[in-house]
Amino acid sequence: VMTEVFKSQIPAIEKCEFIVSFESLSENGQPIQITQSEYMRRMKEMAAMQPGMSFYGELPDSYSMILNIEHPIVKRVIETTKAAVNAEVEPLENSINNLTKEIDALREKKEPTEEEKNTISDKEKESADLRNKENAIIDAYAATNPVVKQLIDIALLGNNLLKGKSLDEFLKRSIDLLK
Repeated sequence: VMTEVFKSQIPAIEKCEFIVSFESLSENGQPIQITQSEYMRRMKEMAAMQPGMSFYGELPDSYSMILNIEHPIVKRVIETTKAAVNAEVEPLENSINNLTKEIDALREKKEPTEEEKNTISDKEKESADLRNKENAIIDAYAATNPVVKQLIDIALLGNNLLKGKSLDEFLKRSIDLLK
C-alpha cells in the first residue's frame, strides 16, 4: 500500500525510473532520500564519451527512493494512510489473497485440464482488476495528501530532478503549507 502511495505521486520525469523502498534508518536522518546506482551512473557517463557504449546512454536513469520508516513524518504518513484507506483496501487484499491461493492450487496440478487453465486465466484477470481497483483507491488518497507530494518533491529537489511545472507546484504547495 505505502509503495503505491509514493509511486503514484512521483512526477513523470523523462527517461527516469524510481524504485520505492522503505528502510529503518535513524529517526534524526532524512525522511526520504534518492540514490542512484553507482554502476549505472558510471556507465552512462562512459556512454557519453565512448561511442561503442551508447547502449548504456539509451537506458533510463534508475533511482532508488528510500523512505526512512523511523522518521516521525514518514511514520505519521503511514499511520494516516492506513487509517484512511484500510477500510476499502483490506477487503480487496483479502479477495486478492484468496484468488492467489486458488490460482496456486490449480497450478500445482501436473497436467491441468483446459477448463482449469481457463479458470486460472479468469482468476488472474479478476485478481488484476481487484489490484487496479485497490491502486485507484490508494492513488486517489495519495493525491489528496500534500505531505506525500512534499516529501517526494524535497527529495527530487535535493537531486536536481525537480523542474518546470513540478517545481512551480512545489513552491506553491510550500507556501500553502506555511499558512
